[in-house]
Amino acid sequence: MALTFGPPPRDERLTSEALTTDRLMVVTPVGHRLASYDEVDGADLRGGPFLATPESCGFREMLDGLIASLGADAPVIDAELASMAALCQCAAAGMGCALLPETAAAGPAARGEVAAVPLTGPTPHTDVTMTWLRGAERRPSVSAFLTTARAHFAPAAPAPDPGSLRSARAAPRDAVGGA
Repeated sequence: MALTFGPPPRDERLTSEALTTDRLMVVTPVGHRLASYDEVDGADLRGGPFLATPESCGFREMLDGLIASLGADAPVIDAELASMAALCQCAAAGMGCALLPETAAAGPAARGEVAAVPLTGPTPHTDVTMTWLRGAERRPSVSAFLTTARAHFAPAAPAPDPGSLRSARAAPRDAVGGA
């Protein structure tokens, strides 16, 4: 079982399912020029140092596509790191910026370790994908995990309108001769 960001792996032995999407964020050191932006587009990244996952990582494909679209002034990948947590830590240390899903950047940004600015453009989101060995869903533990993950990522039902709740509560009292 794996939960990943980006496209599912291309392997006939695996089954994948997109559970939701996550907004892409440009993670910067707190004092970086982009940290004060409300949102960042690809052109804002030109010429700066960038941190990335290794080329074998599916998430890297999104960054490579963005870099390719920027031409000669694209950001320069200064370091490749194996995890999103390491990308955040290195961005916090001032080594450069990184492109990360909001889920991965939210904690460090909330703690003030980094700034996380939404990316705009043609693909500002990534899929959150669940992948497992084909046929493994027949095992009770895998089936239970799949059910739990689907429920966790299912869209939340809209909260009821507080005004409609008050009306529903008031109706029985009115019917009994109150108000």
